[in-house]
Amino acid sequence: MRSILLFTYSILAILILVLPNFGCESAAKERTKKGNIAIQYYVRYLQEKQQVKATISFSELDSLKKNKPKPMTEVLFQSKALSGKKNKDTFLYQYSNNEDFANDYIFQYQLEDQLFSLPKVKLNPITDFSVEGGKVSKTLGTTLTFQSARLQPNEQLLVFFNDVYNKTATVTFNDLAEEKTVDIRSEQLLSLTVGKGTLYLVRQQSLQEADDSNQFLGRTEFYTKVKNIEIVD
Repeated sequence: MRSILLFTYSILAILILVLPNFGCESAAKERTKKGNIAIQYYVRYLQEKQQVKATISFSELDSLKKNKPKPMTEVLFQSKALSGKKNKDTFLYQYSNNEDFANDYIFQYQLEDQLFSLPKVKLNPITDFSVEGGKVSKTLGTTLTFQSARLQPNEQLLVFFNDVYNKTATVTFNDLAEEKTVDIRSEQLLSLTVGKGTLYLVRQQSLQEADDSNQFLGRTEFYTKVKNIEIVD
């Protein structure tokens, strides 16, 4: 009887030692399988050309904690398959097409036998804009009016003034609250030459998310149509 008990205790002791290690080994294998994938994406819409451009890249940390390209089984943008190529330390997929604007854009990627979807990428459009009287004064400045949703903390509005010599004056707004009319100061326009010019706006957005195994970095840009203006003293 005693020998049976000793044998039983020995088996239990071995199981106690082995099972936790087995669990850790399985968890380690699972982490290795998932990896630490860095995903960077970009979506741009040109209102002037009704053109969408999108890119997404994948990389993974190796054992030396250096990024290496991580190709996917398949990558989709708006349900359309993308072709990819190695680009330095990432694997890059690109898309470009002339099409109507969509409020939401969706990236999907297949890793082994699983299909994943990124959170919907939302672009806030600028439907219209103008400067007072269609003129920009280098001594008085100007007033810009635009139609768009409220800027979020992760967004900024860029205003580009160009003269006939392709000199550019750029004005950036980061927090406009509910304002749809903003003043452009004269000192922000001093680099421009008097004469004909153009004006367009860009709404930019930066996005960052992470889960247990992936890091997502995103950027979006909405470019308005280009409008003609007059630059005066």
